[in-house]
Amino acid sequence: MIRWIAAWWEWLRDVLRNEDDDEYPTYHDYPDEAKSPEWVARRKRWVREWFEVKSYAPTCLVCHRGWTLADDLHHLTYLHLGEELFSELVPLCHDDHVKVHELFECDPSYLRAGRLHATTLVIRQLRALHSTESVQRLIAESEDE
Repeated sequence: MIRWIAAWWEWLRDVLRNEDDDEYPTYHDYPDEAKSPEWVARRKRWVREWFEVKSYAPTCLVCHRGWTLADDLHHLTYLHLGEELFSELVPLCHDDHVKVHELFECDPSYLRAGRLHATTLVIRQLRALHSTESVQRLIAESEDE
């Protein structure tokens, strides 16, 4: 586990050091170590913890689609990286997780507000956008009938 944590911190340090550089690493360059057996085990433990705390199945915080182990967990903080607390991880479908990171990457000022606050703001924005798109789709469908 220590090996992937070290790789993660090196990757994160490069991101922060080069944030004004157009070539800095992005979410899409996520280190392979994040797919380690330790991370897979942590994700499974997180699902068990979710059920213990919430008593219902997790859903994506943006689109509310049912979350599965094939989807992503987003870190609200890196404070306990490798030993993440339940409350430091939130469920996102892969598509919405990519969107969260794309918004972070296109405007680094989000992260200057702190990762927890930035994530909350971005998820609210994406949820509102998703709701607007859903309403527009419903209106279009009703007009077609």
